[in-house]
Amino acid sequence: MGASTIIDILNNPYLKSINKLIIQSNNDYEELRRSVVELGFIIIDEEFLIDNNKAYINIIFEKGNKDYTDEEYKYGPILVNDNQYIEYMINHYNSVLSYVPSDKIDVINDINKEIEMLNKYVSR
Repeated sequence: MGASTIIDILNNPYLKSINKLIIQSNNDYEELRRSVVELGFIIIDEEFLIDNNKAYINIIFEKGNKDYTDEEYKYGPILVNDNQYIEYMINHYNSVLSYVPSDKIDVINDINKEIEMLNKYVSR
């Protein structure tokens, strides 16, 4: 299920009494994290796994309040410490770079900034 569908479901007023969520979205993890945190949850655990060459992220939220950085929303406050995930993301960005035309300097620079940012998390 996509992040926007999950967020729509969670905005149902009948679900206000839920204290814990375990979510596996197919996309838009940053939007999902931001939206669920805005609903009054904190991220207590995240898991990255690959099954049949498909990547999955599971996120566990509990009621609470906490501030997160933009990097934590984007890559996950727990996953930034998972070397397998960080290496996967770096490889993903490098793969995307191979398809970007050389005249798209802004796109190349943006992707390289993401790779540089992720590299600071490798083997921490």
